Amino acid sequence: MEEKEKKKSVWDNFDIGKISNAGYKVEFISPKVHGDATVCEIEIEDIRSEIEYWKNTVVCYVLGAFPHFNVLNSYVQRLWGKHGINKVSILRNEIVLVRFDSEAGKNKVIEGGIYHFDNKPFIVKVWTTDMEFTREELYTMPIWIRLPGLDFKYWSPKGLSKIGSLVGKPLMVDKNTEKKTRLNFARMLIEVEMEA
Repeated sequence: MEEKEKKKSVWDNFDIGKISNAGYKVEFISPKVHGDATVCEIEIEDIRSEIEYWKNTVVCYVLGAFPHFNVLNSYVQRLWGKHGINKVSILRNEIVLVRFDSEAGKNKVIEGGIYHFDNKPFIVKVWTTDMEFTREELYTMPIWIRLPGLDFKYWSPKGLSKIGSLVGKPLMVDKNTEKKTRLNFARMLIEVEMEA
C-alpha cells in the first residue's frame, strides 16, 4: 500500500526573501491535547534565548503622561546613551523598554536615582521574567530613602528589612550601608505604590 503523500501548501516553495518586511521563518509544531483542550507547551529551552536577550532591560514610563515614542526615545538616548543603550522598544503607548549592552549599564541607570520627564516622575524598573504589565504592577515605584541618625545596631538585613517595610517593599541597601562605611544614615531602595 502506498504511503499517503504529505499535504502540500502553496507556501511550501515560496521564497520568503521576496517579502520586503519578512523576519525569521517559523514552523508548524503540533499542539498537545489535554482532555478537551488543545494547548501549546512551552519549555524553558524554547524561550531561553529571549530571556537572555532581554536580561539587561529596564521598563520605563512617565507617570501621568503619554509622550510620543520618538520623544521618549530621544530623552532616553540623551539621558543614558553613555551607558550603552542597545535598543529602545515600545511596548504600549506609555511604556518603553530600554535594553543595554551590559548589566553594568543597566545597573548604572537603576542606581541613578529618581528621573523626571517634563516635571513628572519617569518610572524605571528592572525587567523580570515574571513581570506583568498590569496597572497595579506598573504603578509601583522604587525610591531610595535615607534613614538619618539610625543607630547602626539596627543595620542588620533583618532590622533594615523590618524598618523599610513600614514604607513599602524593601529591595536592597546601597554599598555604603552594606559595608558600613558612612554611618550617618542608612540608604535603602524601597518599592512604593503610586497614586494613578
